[in-house]
This record gives sequence, C-alpha cells and structure tokens, in this order.
Amino acid sequence: MGMFKKRVRVSNSSKQEEFFEEEFWVDTGALYSFVPEDYLKKINIEPVGTRSLILADGRQDTRLLGFCNFQIESLEGIIPCPVIFWTTELALSPWRNSVGKFWCGC
Repeated sequence: MGMFKKRVRVSNSSKQEEFFEEEFWVDTGALYSFVPEDYLKKINIEPVGTRSLILADGRQDTRLLGFCNFQIESLEGIIPCPVIFWTTELALSPWRNSVGKFWCGC
C-alpha cells in the first residue's frame, strides 16, 4: 500500500461531459474515495445510500455514498469508484488538514 498525489478527472457515470479535475491524494489500500459534496453536486452525482465510517481521529459518522468515474493521471482507462460525500464538518478533522481536500481510494 502507498500514498501519492495524482491529477484525477472525476465524471458522472451517465454523463461523461459532466466532470471536474483536481489533484487527489491516492491511497492504494483505501476502499472509498472522499470528494467534497459541492463538487459531486456540480456534476450531478446522486447518493445511492449511506456508509458508517470510523474516521482517523476516532470519530464515528454516517455519510452519503455515491458512484462516479475516475481517470487517474498516467493510468489508462476509466475506473468506477465509490465516493463518500465529504462535508464541512469532516473537513475540519485533523486528518483532513494533514492530507488535503480530495482523497482517492480506487
């Protein structure tokens, strides 16, 4: 497992023309990707359920879950990814401040 930064294109699975690009921390051992809720709303990603999470600082929380496509810099193809809707209160976590705004677990 490892961590590194890469530019990622995040797109709506149904409408590839709806997308944004940002630099993400990529964690090869993570199960979910964390994306700010307002970015997901801009590309019309709808929640399909919730997930219970234990955060790095020990807090437990339930968050919205959705799916979108990732294209990671220097990797071929599109990767369907489960995404957690990242919110302001999660962004205030000490963990967030150490790693950045976007987190990719694909």
